[in-house]
Amino acid sequence: MTPWARKKKILIFFIVIFFIAVFIYFLYTSFFKASPTCFDGILNADEQGIDCGGACLEVCSFSAVSPNIFWTRSFEVVPGLYNLVSRINNPNGNLSFESSYKFSYFDSKGFLLGEYFGKTKILPYEKKIIFVPSVFVDQARISQTFFEFIEKPSWQKSERVENNILVLSRDLNENFQEPRLDVLVKNEELFSQEEVEVVAVLKNLDGNVVNVSKTYIDKILSGEEKLVFMTWKKRFEEKITSIEIYFNK
Repeated sequence: MTPWARKKKILIFFIVIFFIAVFIYFLYTSFFKASPTCFDGILNADEQGIDCGGACLEVCSFSAVSPNIFWTRSFEVVPGLYNLVSRINNPNGNLSFESSYKFSYFDSKGFLLGEYFGKTKILPYEKKIIFVPSVFVDQARISQTFFEFIEKPSWQKSERVENNILVLSRDLNENFQEPRLDVLVKNEELFSQEEVEVVAVLKNLDGNVVNVSKTYIDKILSGEEKLVFMTWKKRFEEKITSIEIYFNK
């Protein structure tokens, strides 16, 4: 075999190998290599972080402003029974988030009486009251209560939803042994609303929270007015000067 024939044979061999490699790569990328997704645990496509940002629904945590915990309190219902309450604010106008949380409550000596775990979702710009009713501590008394998120919030792009339930009036009657608050509300939404949580926050002249209560509206039709009420088991120790109403859905 002449040198030229040998070179020609080697060239053909490498050309065949090249086309075989291209064909194998095409098969691999078409059938075996998965396309980038927002759930593959890899930073790919136009993501700003692993499985977040870009075209992904979940937003990277560094692109969001952390939620604010305004205050956390516990309120005695009857001896040995407490309500745990915290007010949270989402300062982001186009992001909602979900996260697990924990209430921790202590006696006057700093002894941990117990913990309560839960999960919540907070909408853009929402000011939300997280309310845990009827926590039993036997003969102990809660002196301090703390609230914290125990996992990194899962941020998602979301449109702001306006509250279309209007408070028409609020009437607090403290003339009886058990104070009662009547709240008249109206649904200004085009559709009926169901399972609406109504929370009343009572404050004194200094703006400090004196007590909190919660009730539910099972269903309120479009344009309907409905009277809801809340009661407390004992008189307030301070004068109530303002009442804030929150609606959680």
